[in-house]
Amino acid sequence: MTWFLPIKMLSWGPLTIEAGESWESNNITLKTYNAGDIVLDSPGGLVINQAQDWDLLDSTVNALSFENTLLSFDTSNSRIGIGATTPLAMLDVFGTAWLRGANANQGLYVNSSGNVGIGTTNPSQKLDVTGGLRLTGGFYDASNSIGT
Repeated sequence: MTWFLPIKMLSWGPLTIEAGESWESNNITLKTYNAGDIVLDSPGGLVINQAQDWDLLDSTVNALSFENTLLSFDTSNSRIGIGATTPLAMLDVFGTAWLRGANANQGLYVNSSGNVGIGTTNPSQKLDVTGGLRLTGGFYDASNSIGT
C-alpha cells in the first residue's frame, strides 16, 4: 500500500501490529526521511519486551543517544558516555560522578574539577578522605622519593 497523504489510524481498543508467523522471523520497520521523527506518545509510559538481546548498529560512534548527551552508546569502540557524545573510555562521565555507599556521603565522589572525595561529597584537594585511611606501601614526593 502506498499513500501520498497523511494517514491516521485510530483504535478505541488495543491495537496490535504483527509481522510474520510464529515459525518465521519478520521485521517491522518504522522509517522517516529528512528531519522526520518517530514519536511514541504514551501517557502510561513505554514497555519494551524482547526475547533476545538488543543489538545497536555495529561500528557506529553514536549508535544511540538519549537527550543529546545524557546517555550515549558508541558501539564502534564499546563505550558508554554520560554527558559525553563521544566517550573516551569504556565509561566516560562528563561532569560530577558519585559511586554511592550505603549511607549519605559514603562512597567515591569525583567533582567537576577532578577532585576525588572518599567519604565526602565536597573534596577540596585532589584526594580528600574523610575517615580512616589504611596504606600498604609508602608515600612518594614529587621527585618520586619515598617520604614519611
